[in-house]
Amino acid sequence: PERLRLEKLVWYRILRREFFRPSFGQAHRRVRPAGFSFEKYLSRCMEDFVVELIEIPPPTMCFIFASLCLGEPIMGFSEERLRFLLMIVQVAMLAFQRLLIAYMDNIFDWCMPDIYPTVWDLTPKGYDIGRTKPKYLARPLLRNDGTLSVWFRGTSSPTKHESLFIGWKRGKRYLSFAIQNLLFFQAVFVSVNLQVNRAIFDIADNPYYVEFSVFVVTEIAMWYFLWPKMIFVYTVITATGQMKNEANIEETCNRIASEQLHKYSKLLDELYTRAAIHSIQEMREEDERNYQVWYQSKLADFHNLPTEDSDEILSSFETFDKSGNAMIDEAELKMCLRGQGFTCDDSVIESWFDGVFAKQPGEGAELSRDDFCVLMVILKDLRQVVDDGDFTEWFEDVMDRSGDASIGVEEFMSQLPEVCALLKIDRPYLLELFKRIKNSEDEDEVIEEVGITTFVNWINRLVAQQDNISFGG
Repeated sequence: PERLRLEKLVWYRILRREFFRPSFGQAHRRVRPAGFSFEKYLSRCMEDFVVELIEIPPPTMCFIFASLCLGEPIMGFSEERLRFLLMIVQVAMLAFQRLLIAYMDNIFDWCMPDIYPTVWDLTPKGYDIGRTKPKYLARPLLRNDGTLSVWFRGTSSPTKHESLFIGWKRGKRYLSFAIQNLLFFQAVFVSVNLQVNRAIFDIADNPYYVEFSVFVVTEIAMWYFLWPKMIFVYTVITATGQMKNEANIEETCNRIASEQLHKYSKLLDELYTRAAIHSIQEMREEDERNYQVWYQSKLADFHNLPTEDSDEILSSFETFDKSGNAMIDEAELKMCLRGQGFTCDDSVIESWFDGVFAKQPGEGAELSRDDFCVLMVILKDLRQVVDDGDFTEWFEDVMDRSGDASIGVEEFMSQLPEVCALLKIDRPYLLELFKRIKNSEDEDEVIEEVGITTFVNWINRLVAQQDNISFGG
């Protein structure tokens, strides 16, 4: 079992390497090792194939009905002859399935390098893990302009990968059709066998123990051993190499983007919040008049909100204003923000009070009703407050302690300890994040720091993905 596991692991890495760095032609524009999951792509392709097997298209339905109609006279056979015939059909289906697997194994072998590990020899002489060139690339290009041949094969000049299939471009469809019909016929014959042999499991009184044994052995072999192998090999030979599934690549990319957005959305909110506080504090320190103009513009934005939204904000303020003096303190604001799903870290709360809404810069104070309304307007859309320049300035002033226009893992953890504690961010988390931000081509590369501009661009891409999902894109 261990050798089988190692064999499949090596096969997986060979196929994955060829998928990302094809030996012939250019790599897919959206496929990068750091941001694309080959495993999820294959899983998606396998899911589609399983769904395809379960669904019954009209051609398959017609073929099955015609076959059953032709087999109707068989039902007039005597019980003994019918049992024997069912046994023969069962063995024939097993042989046909094994023939299909041998056909697909041959294609799989052509998709691998000339020399690659097997369960019998995991370290063959001359094997180079860095070379994954498929054997089919050494085949000559084929061409056939015959009208009937083009109709049957779907093309007159297949790719070298397509030429491995009997039907060239349509070979995948023909193979799927054969597998699908085998599945349905096998299901039908299992039902017929169980109906004919209603007492088949009563072995002591069953005179047809030979037929019973053949039935059980073939069913176990087909369902438990051969079908998983068939589905796996079919997925590999029809979704890798020069037969990549573009629709599933796009679907996998979108799914990964959605997962990244979900994973990093809270981090994004934390970064936006701190950048907004820094930007407002800088504005107030530089020119109090500009700050007051900005403050009045945000207050006007609040009054321009729909009545339902503005009433909800005022109702929240009144709910947490326990003293009834039209002011709320830090503890009350923290409870209010937590109730509405906003960040409620102590350092952020203090920054809103001391640096943004203090009556005099540097002096803590309670928040008035107007202050609270302005804060809610800011929090509901931080992107209207923070632009690329504000983000870059915040990164340079707060995060980049070395002054090299980049952010390192240690700098991030030392300058944002509250964020790391709140979101459980550790060194492995940041190494993975930096690798995604830089979109590294080398899956084994360890990236300790990223440029500030690169970090800001990644934030913009993530925000664009969030907007795309929000608007149903």
